Amino acid sequence: MPERLSLPFVGRESEIRQARTFLNLSEYRASGSTLVVRGDSGTGKTTFIKKVLSLEVAKAKKDPLCLYIDLSNDEFRSSQLLSNLLTISLVSGAATEGYPTNVPLGASYGDFKKKYADRRREGMGFLRTLAHALGAFAGFRAKKAVEAALGSTEEAGSELLEAEVSLFLHWVSQNRPVAIAIDNVQFLNLETRLTLESILQRVGSNIRLVCIDRTIEGESELDLPVRCFEKLITIDLDAFSESETGEVIFGALDIDEEAVPQIAADIFSKTGGVAKDLEFCLRRLAIGLSSGSQDIAVEGLITSIDKLPLIYRQFLIVATLLDGGVWKELAKRAISRVAFTASRGDLEEVVVELVSREYLELSDSEQGELIRPGHERVVQAVRELAEADEELQNEVRRSLVDEFIATWECGEVKDGETYLLHCLIGLQTAEELARNLHYISMLARSQYRVEQFAYLATLAVDIYEILPLLPEEVLSKLLDAMQKNSSFDKGLELVRFLRRHDSVDGDKLLLFEFKFLTQLYQYEDALQLSGSLPMGPWATIYRLNILMALDRFDEAKKLASLALDSAELSEPVAVILRNTVTLFPSEVSLRNLQRARSYFNRSGSRFKCATVDTNKSLVYLNMGALGDAARVLDRAISNMSAVGSNEIYQAFVNLGLRYAAKGRYGHAISFMRKASLRIPRTLLLDLIKVEMNSIVLMRLAYVTPVREMEESLQKSLDMLSGVNMPYLRQALNHNISMCRALRSDKSGLSAQGIPGYASDFVTLMFPLSDTAAPKVEWLTLLSVHWRY
Repeated sequence: MPERLSLPFVGRESEIRQARTFLNLSEYRASGSTLVVRGDSGTGKTTFIKKVLSLEVAKAKKDPLCLYIDLSNDEFRSSQLLSNLLTISLVSGAATEGYPTNVPLGASYGDFKKKYADRRREGMGFLRTLAHALGAFAGFRAKKAVEAALGSTEEAGSELLEAEVSLFLHWVSQNRPVAIAIDNVQFLNLETRLTLESILQRVGSNIRLVCIDRTIEGESELDLPVRCFEKLITIDLDAFSESETGEVIFGALDIDEEAVPQIAADIFSKTGGVAKDLEFCLRRLAIGLSSGSQDIAVEGLITSIDKLPLIYRQFLIVATLLDGGVWKELAKRAISRVAFTASRGDLEEVVVELVSREYLELSDSEQGELIRPGHERVVQAVRELAEADEELQNEVRRSLVDEFIATWECGEVKDGETYLLHCLIGLQTAEELARNLHYISMLARSQYRVEQFAYLATLAVDIYEILPLLPEEVLSKLLDAMQKNSSFDKGLELVRFLRRHDSVDGDKLLLFEFKFLTQLYQYEDALQLSGSLPMGPWATIYRLNILMALDRFDEAKKLASLALDSAELSEPVAVILRNTVTLFPSEVSLRNLQRARSYFNRSGSRFKCATVDTNKSLVYLNMGALGDAARVLDRAISNMSAVGSNEIYQAFVNLGLRYAAKGRYGHAISFMRKASLRIPRTLLLDLIKVEMNSIVLMRLAYVTPVREMEESLQKSLDMLSGVNMPYLRQALNHNISMCRALRSDKSGLSAQGIPGYASDFVTLMFPLSDTAAPKVEWLTLLSVHWRY
């Protein structure tokens, strides 16, 4: 295989200077910073950041720790990220321009383990963590070998990994800068990304986070922008100009300078100056030059792929049909269905040739090697060609579907059923899926059992047009998943869509509609609907929710007491016990919550147990039992993380206020920021609540000027115009009155003097004393699960 060309950084000099000045790995800093490099596919982001990091590491006076992970490599994806941060820093090693990971002597993870062996968890637990890390870094075979030695296949808990990464980074950042570079950050799931950002915020000082974000026509694919630290810079990379293309060609190839303009014009017309396309062209040109050819035709990426033999293009189509890659053996069997004369040896030779040209790459999985495109530019080129030859695309797609079905029916893959079902659904058209609804039903049921609500909410949107054909119990699971993932607006839309098609029992849809209306704060519509609700314990829950939302606590308490006095413990009764946490004295609420958690624990629902623990934290925080609050919130966050629910934001809010109660306002602000990132944009009142909390915490942490604070609170209050949310409006008005009292040098008003503040009961209000003005008491709002 010809050696990869090194393209010079023509036209990137100012960006390099800007990035290096910002990172400056020679400088010690009291707080962290974030660099985001953005650009469309193929604009040279990876090469750019590798160059910048290698230059900075070489210049730094004190050896920095620099860790680089490319998430386009399957070994490094999502849940394996934290493991890999530890694994690649396990032993010392020097950075190179191609791989800018730099682990100095005395600052490796191995050194950390030796130095703090007496303070860390010892024995089997840590070895399992290491097994997990090895599996992520070196492939599943290494992991299996370590697990076999341990006699167990149990994976390490996420909490242990998170703690280990935090301790290691805190230790190493005391004496040297730390740079963590995440390439292709758009492949990282939100939960893992927020976990990493939380760790870095906790470690804080001397950390540089570098994120490489691939855009599409200048627009980021990230649901939420990267905002790990306040100190942030974004650098956008564009394609080369024609003159810059000429300079790249002259710097990369040994050719006569007079020939450059003509070649540059030709290549620029075929690549548009996109760095990756330019590299493909130059590599083909270099091969021709090295063979002594005098007349070399320059081909663009699309042209060179279009000229490949048919079987080569079929492999490329297979590789681009599924984002996660395709098992090589399965891909070969799928191609053999349409290329009848090809032998297994011929197929293997095709794969080897495509890998050597860097059109494909191979990576390990537990079921064998995966084939995937060598670069996103290859995907784009293949899809453009497929649009011009739909018949070839459909022939290959149908062959791959047939192979997935055959693999599924023969039970050949024991551990990959979910993957097979997901692929079958993703590859088929709506018409084909309508004839194979059992695949969707099986996948929905299996993912609901393991509480993968975010996945199911996305699945429902993807198969929207055939939803009315699914069984009613599957549709109920999808609606429930949207509820538990806070996809309330999409859930309400789906309810109304299913009603038009008469797909689900009318009473069930009515209950779901009431839930979603309540969760979207459309209380007037919900109240109008409440009279039509079918009688029963679930209807009682939803009426209770409305009464509590409107601060009609006396009516709510009477209704709750009536429902609890005469009912045996069941799921709706357990929900009432959980939801009514703010209606009863602390000791009563704790007993109720314990009964609810015992019930949900027996049913095996991690999500529902997490909601109870979040509400328990309310009681403990109001009692001043901060240790108990931290314990139940850690458990809630762990369970919410496991099921991937956005409702984790409620636990983040309460954990943040727990830190505030201990005077650790920086940590508190960090958790409010994490919470705000997870709140769906449709939940405006929750966003306002977290914003108000953050304003108060900024005052306590940095003594924000009172006038500035008052203006921010007033903006939040103005956003409540026309919305009936008494406790939120009350808290905002109180805090604004505190600002005005401070500005006029009047003494503060105690929270107990606020109308409706019931100090003998568990409430949403959580007062914090002002460190700069002890007579002033600010109100913050805890978060409580009661909406469903």
